[in-house]
Amino acid sequence: MCSSDLSLHLAGKYNGPDGSIKFDDFTVGGDRARGKFIASLSVKKMDGGAVSVSGTLEARALYFDTPGLFAQPVSFNGATLAASYTSDAKTLTVSRLSVTAGPLAIEVSGAATFDGSASPAITVEGSIAQLPVRDLVKYWPLRVAAGAREWLDPNVSDGIIGPMRLNADIASGALDKEKLPEDAVLVTFPFANVTATYVKGMTPLTDAVGTGRLTGDTFVGTVIGANIGTLPVSAGDVRIPNLHVRAAPGFLHAHVEGPVSEILALINQDPLNYPKRFRIDPAKAGGRGKIDADFTIPMLKNLSVDQMNVAVKAQTTDMSLPLDEHRALTNANETFVIDGKGLTAEGTGAISEVPVTWRWTENFSPGNAMSTHLELNGTLDDDGRKRLGLEGMDWLTGSLRCTLQLEGRRGKLEVGRSEEHTSELQSLAHLVCRL
Repeated sequence: MCSSDLSLHLAGKYNGPDGSIKFDDFTVGGDRARGKFIASLSVKKMDGGAVSVSGTLEARALYFDTPGLFAQPVSFNGATLAASYTSDAKTLTVSRLSVTAGPLAIEVSGAATFDGSASPAITVEGSIAQLPVRDLVKYWPLRVAAGAREWLDPNVSDGIIGPMRLNADIASGALDKEKLPEDAVLVTFPFANVTATYVKGMTPLTDAVGTGRLTGDTFVGTVIGANIGTLPVSAGDVRIPNLHVRAAPGFLHAHVEGPVSEILALINQDPLNYPKRFRIDPAKAGGRGKIDADFTIPMLKNLSVDQMNVAVKAQTTDMSLPLDEHRALTNANETFVIDGKGLTAEGTGAISEVPVTWRWTENFSPGNAMSTHLELNGTLDDDGRKRLGLEGMDWLTGSLRCTLQLEGRRGKLEVGRSEEHTSELQSLAHLVCRL
């Protein structure tokens, strides 16, 4: 039996007395699918008219080129199936299903009970051996948790996953609904040496080690340790709820600690560019810092910057940063929060060795005329005024508690609302001092 792109060869025998059929050679050949099979089937009538059917199937050298099922042509070394069905219980029992394909090795067993027109009740137990994550993506069917796969494929380039433990207990009718209950499925696994892109354009996550947990409609990955460049990631997680919804948002979190210069360099990369917006050179910064970054990202293969939300909370210790040719911020301890709407920062430190506190806010809305607001508070004595370069104040002696209020646009500070003024501290338009 043949057609232009498919050929079948079937050889077997039927044993009437015991109701068995055995196929010694069942070969399928074609451009889209091919393989060799050996199968046996036994049919028995039971008391009361019930029928029991049992059989085995062994397959070798399988090949599929099915764009609707897999993203690319795939080959399998072999597969083994042992199953039985009883008509009175309406139950299909799979005592063993084994599939191998290169590093992929699946072993599962389970049962399906059919009840009327509703989808069957299904139980599954099994495992998938450890394998490279790229091979997992290769054999991951396109329609299974499609959103998670669509994000994983272009963003996770390396790593090892598994062994995976599979458990499912799906009630009758559950597959007819929009999504599975969370307790219907549980898949757990470790991962190691993973390289992943969390935001396109930024230094990828490397050497990630952790665990994953997939339930009926949610995936949660927990990162125990990783690196972003030379910065260590001590904790992180990925959470993707609503897997049944295409382009449902995933939530990524990472905690990073290290030199301020490296942290600023990280958040200076596209598409964030935070230090660049405020004319800060990361290479000139000193001190230590820690950062908690949260990303909300739709699970899409092709993702634009406008489709993601980013929130960053950071703390610095003993930070130093030049402000201009004559002044520098030193011994700064600061907390700042950045999201898509703006920035808020508060801290303590010293400018030219004069102790100060500050509050800095930025409004990222494009129509906001005065987007930058900075308030500095400190006590100025005679030495402090000299260190800050406040000229022409010989008439003033002693200590004064002062507040300097500055405004500007996109981090460029101005004193008052005149474009002609600069952010030089000797300008006293908004300088309020008290004895």
